[in-house]
This record gives sequence, structure tokens and C-alpha cells, in this order.
Amino acid sequence: MKIAIASDDQKSLSSHFGETRGFVVYDIVDGQPGRSEYRRAEGHGKGDHHGQTQRALADCQVLICGGMGAGIHQRLKSAGMRIVASNLSGVEESLRAHLAGDLRDVVPHACCHGKASLPAGGSNRVE
Repeated sequence: MKIAIASDDQKSLSSHFGETRGFVVYDIVDGQPGRSEYRRAEGHGKGDHHGQTQRALADCQVLICGGMGAGIHQRLKSAGMRIVASNLSGVEESLRAHLAGDLRDVVPHACCHGKASLPAGGSNRVE
């Protein structure tokens, strides 16, 4: 399984899928993170950047981000990707929380354009 995590700097979580510069992609083997690579968000800010990014992440089964608009949420979900919200600040911290089952799926919503877009109440932790 592969998990993509939105990040501008490979360390901190990006708050919005459509504004991220790239993704840290982890291979998960026996429930543990293995090899990782950084993939730039192709076409960021130009034309159909969502479509280009979707194609770049086509081999990933899970996407972790701070939030996203409803349109790309539907496109990714229709393509079979599980989309998970994290209000944690770090890439590795978000990965560990997801693998432990402590994060939940993103709820579709209107795009926030520049504002963090977590579910109501600002928390995505499973309680």
C-alpha cells in the first residue's frame, strides 16, 4: 500500500491539497512505513493541476492532507482513494496517527481557498 501526505517541505503537513507543492509518498509494508519519496505537485497553480496531481498519485491508496475542496475530493474518492484529514502539524506524526487508526476520512465540503478545512470543531481524531 502507498500513502501520500501533502507537504510543501517534506516535514510539515500542508493545510490544503490544491495549494501544496508536493507529497511525501510512503510504501507501507506489514503496517509499517518503508521507503519514501517526494513527488512535486505537477502543474501547481496552472490549468488542470488537480488532474495532473491526481495522475501523479494514481498508485496511492490513501491521501492525508489538511483539507480539500469538494470537487477534487469527489474525483479522488471516485478513483478509489481514501482521503484522510489531519490537523497535526507533521508529516511523520500524521502518518503514525493514521497507521494507529487515530485519523478519520475527510468529509466533503466547499473549498476553503487558503484556510485550513478540517471537519467542524477542528479535530479529526477518532475518539
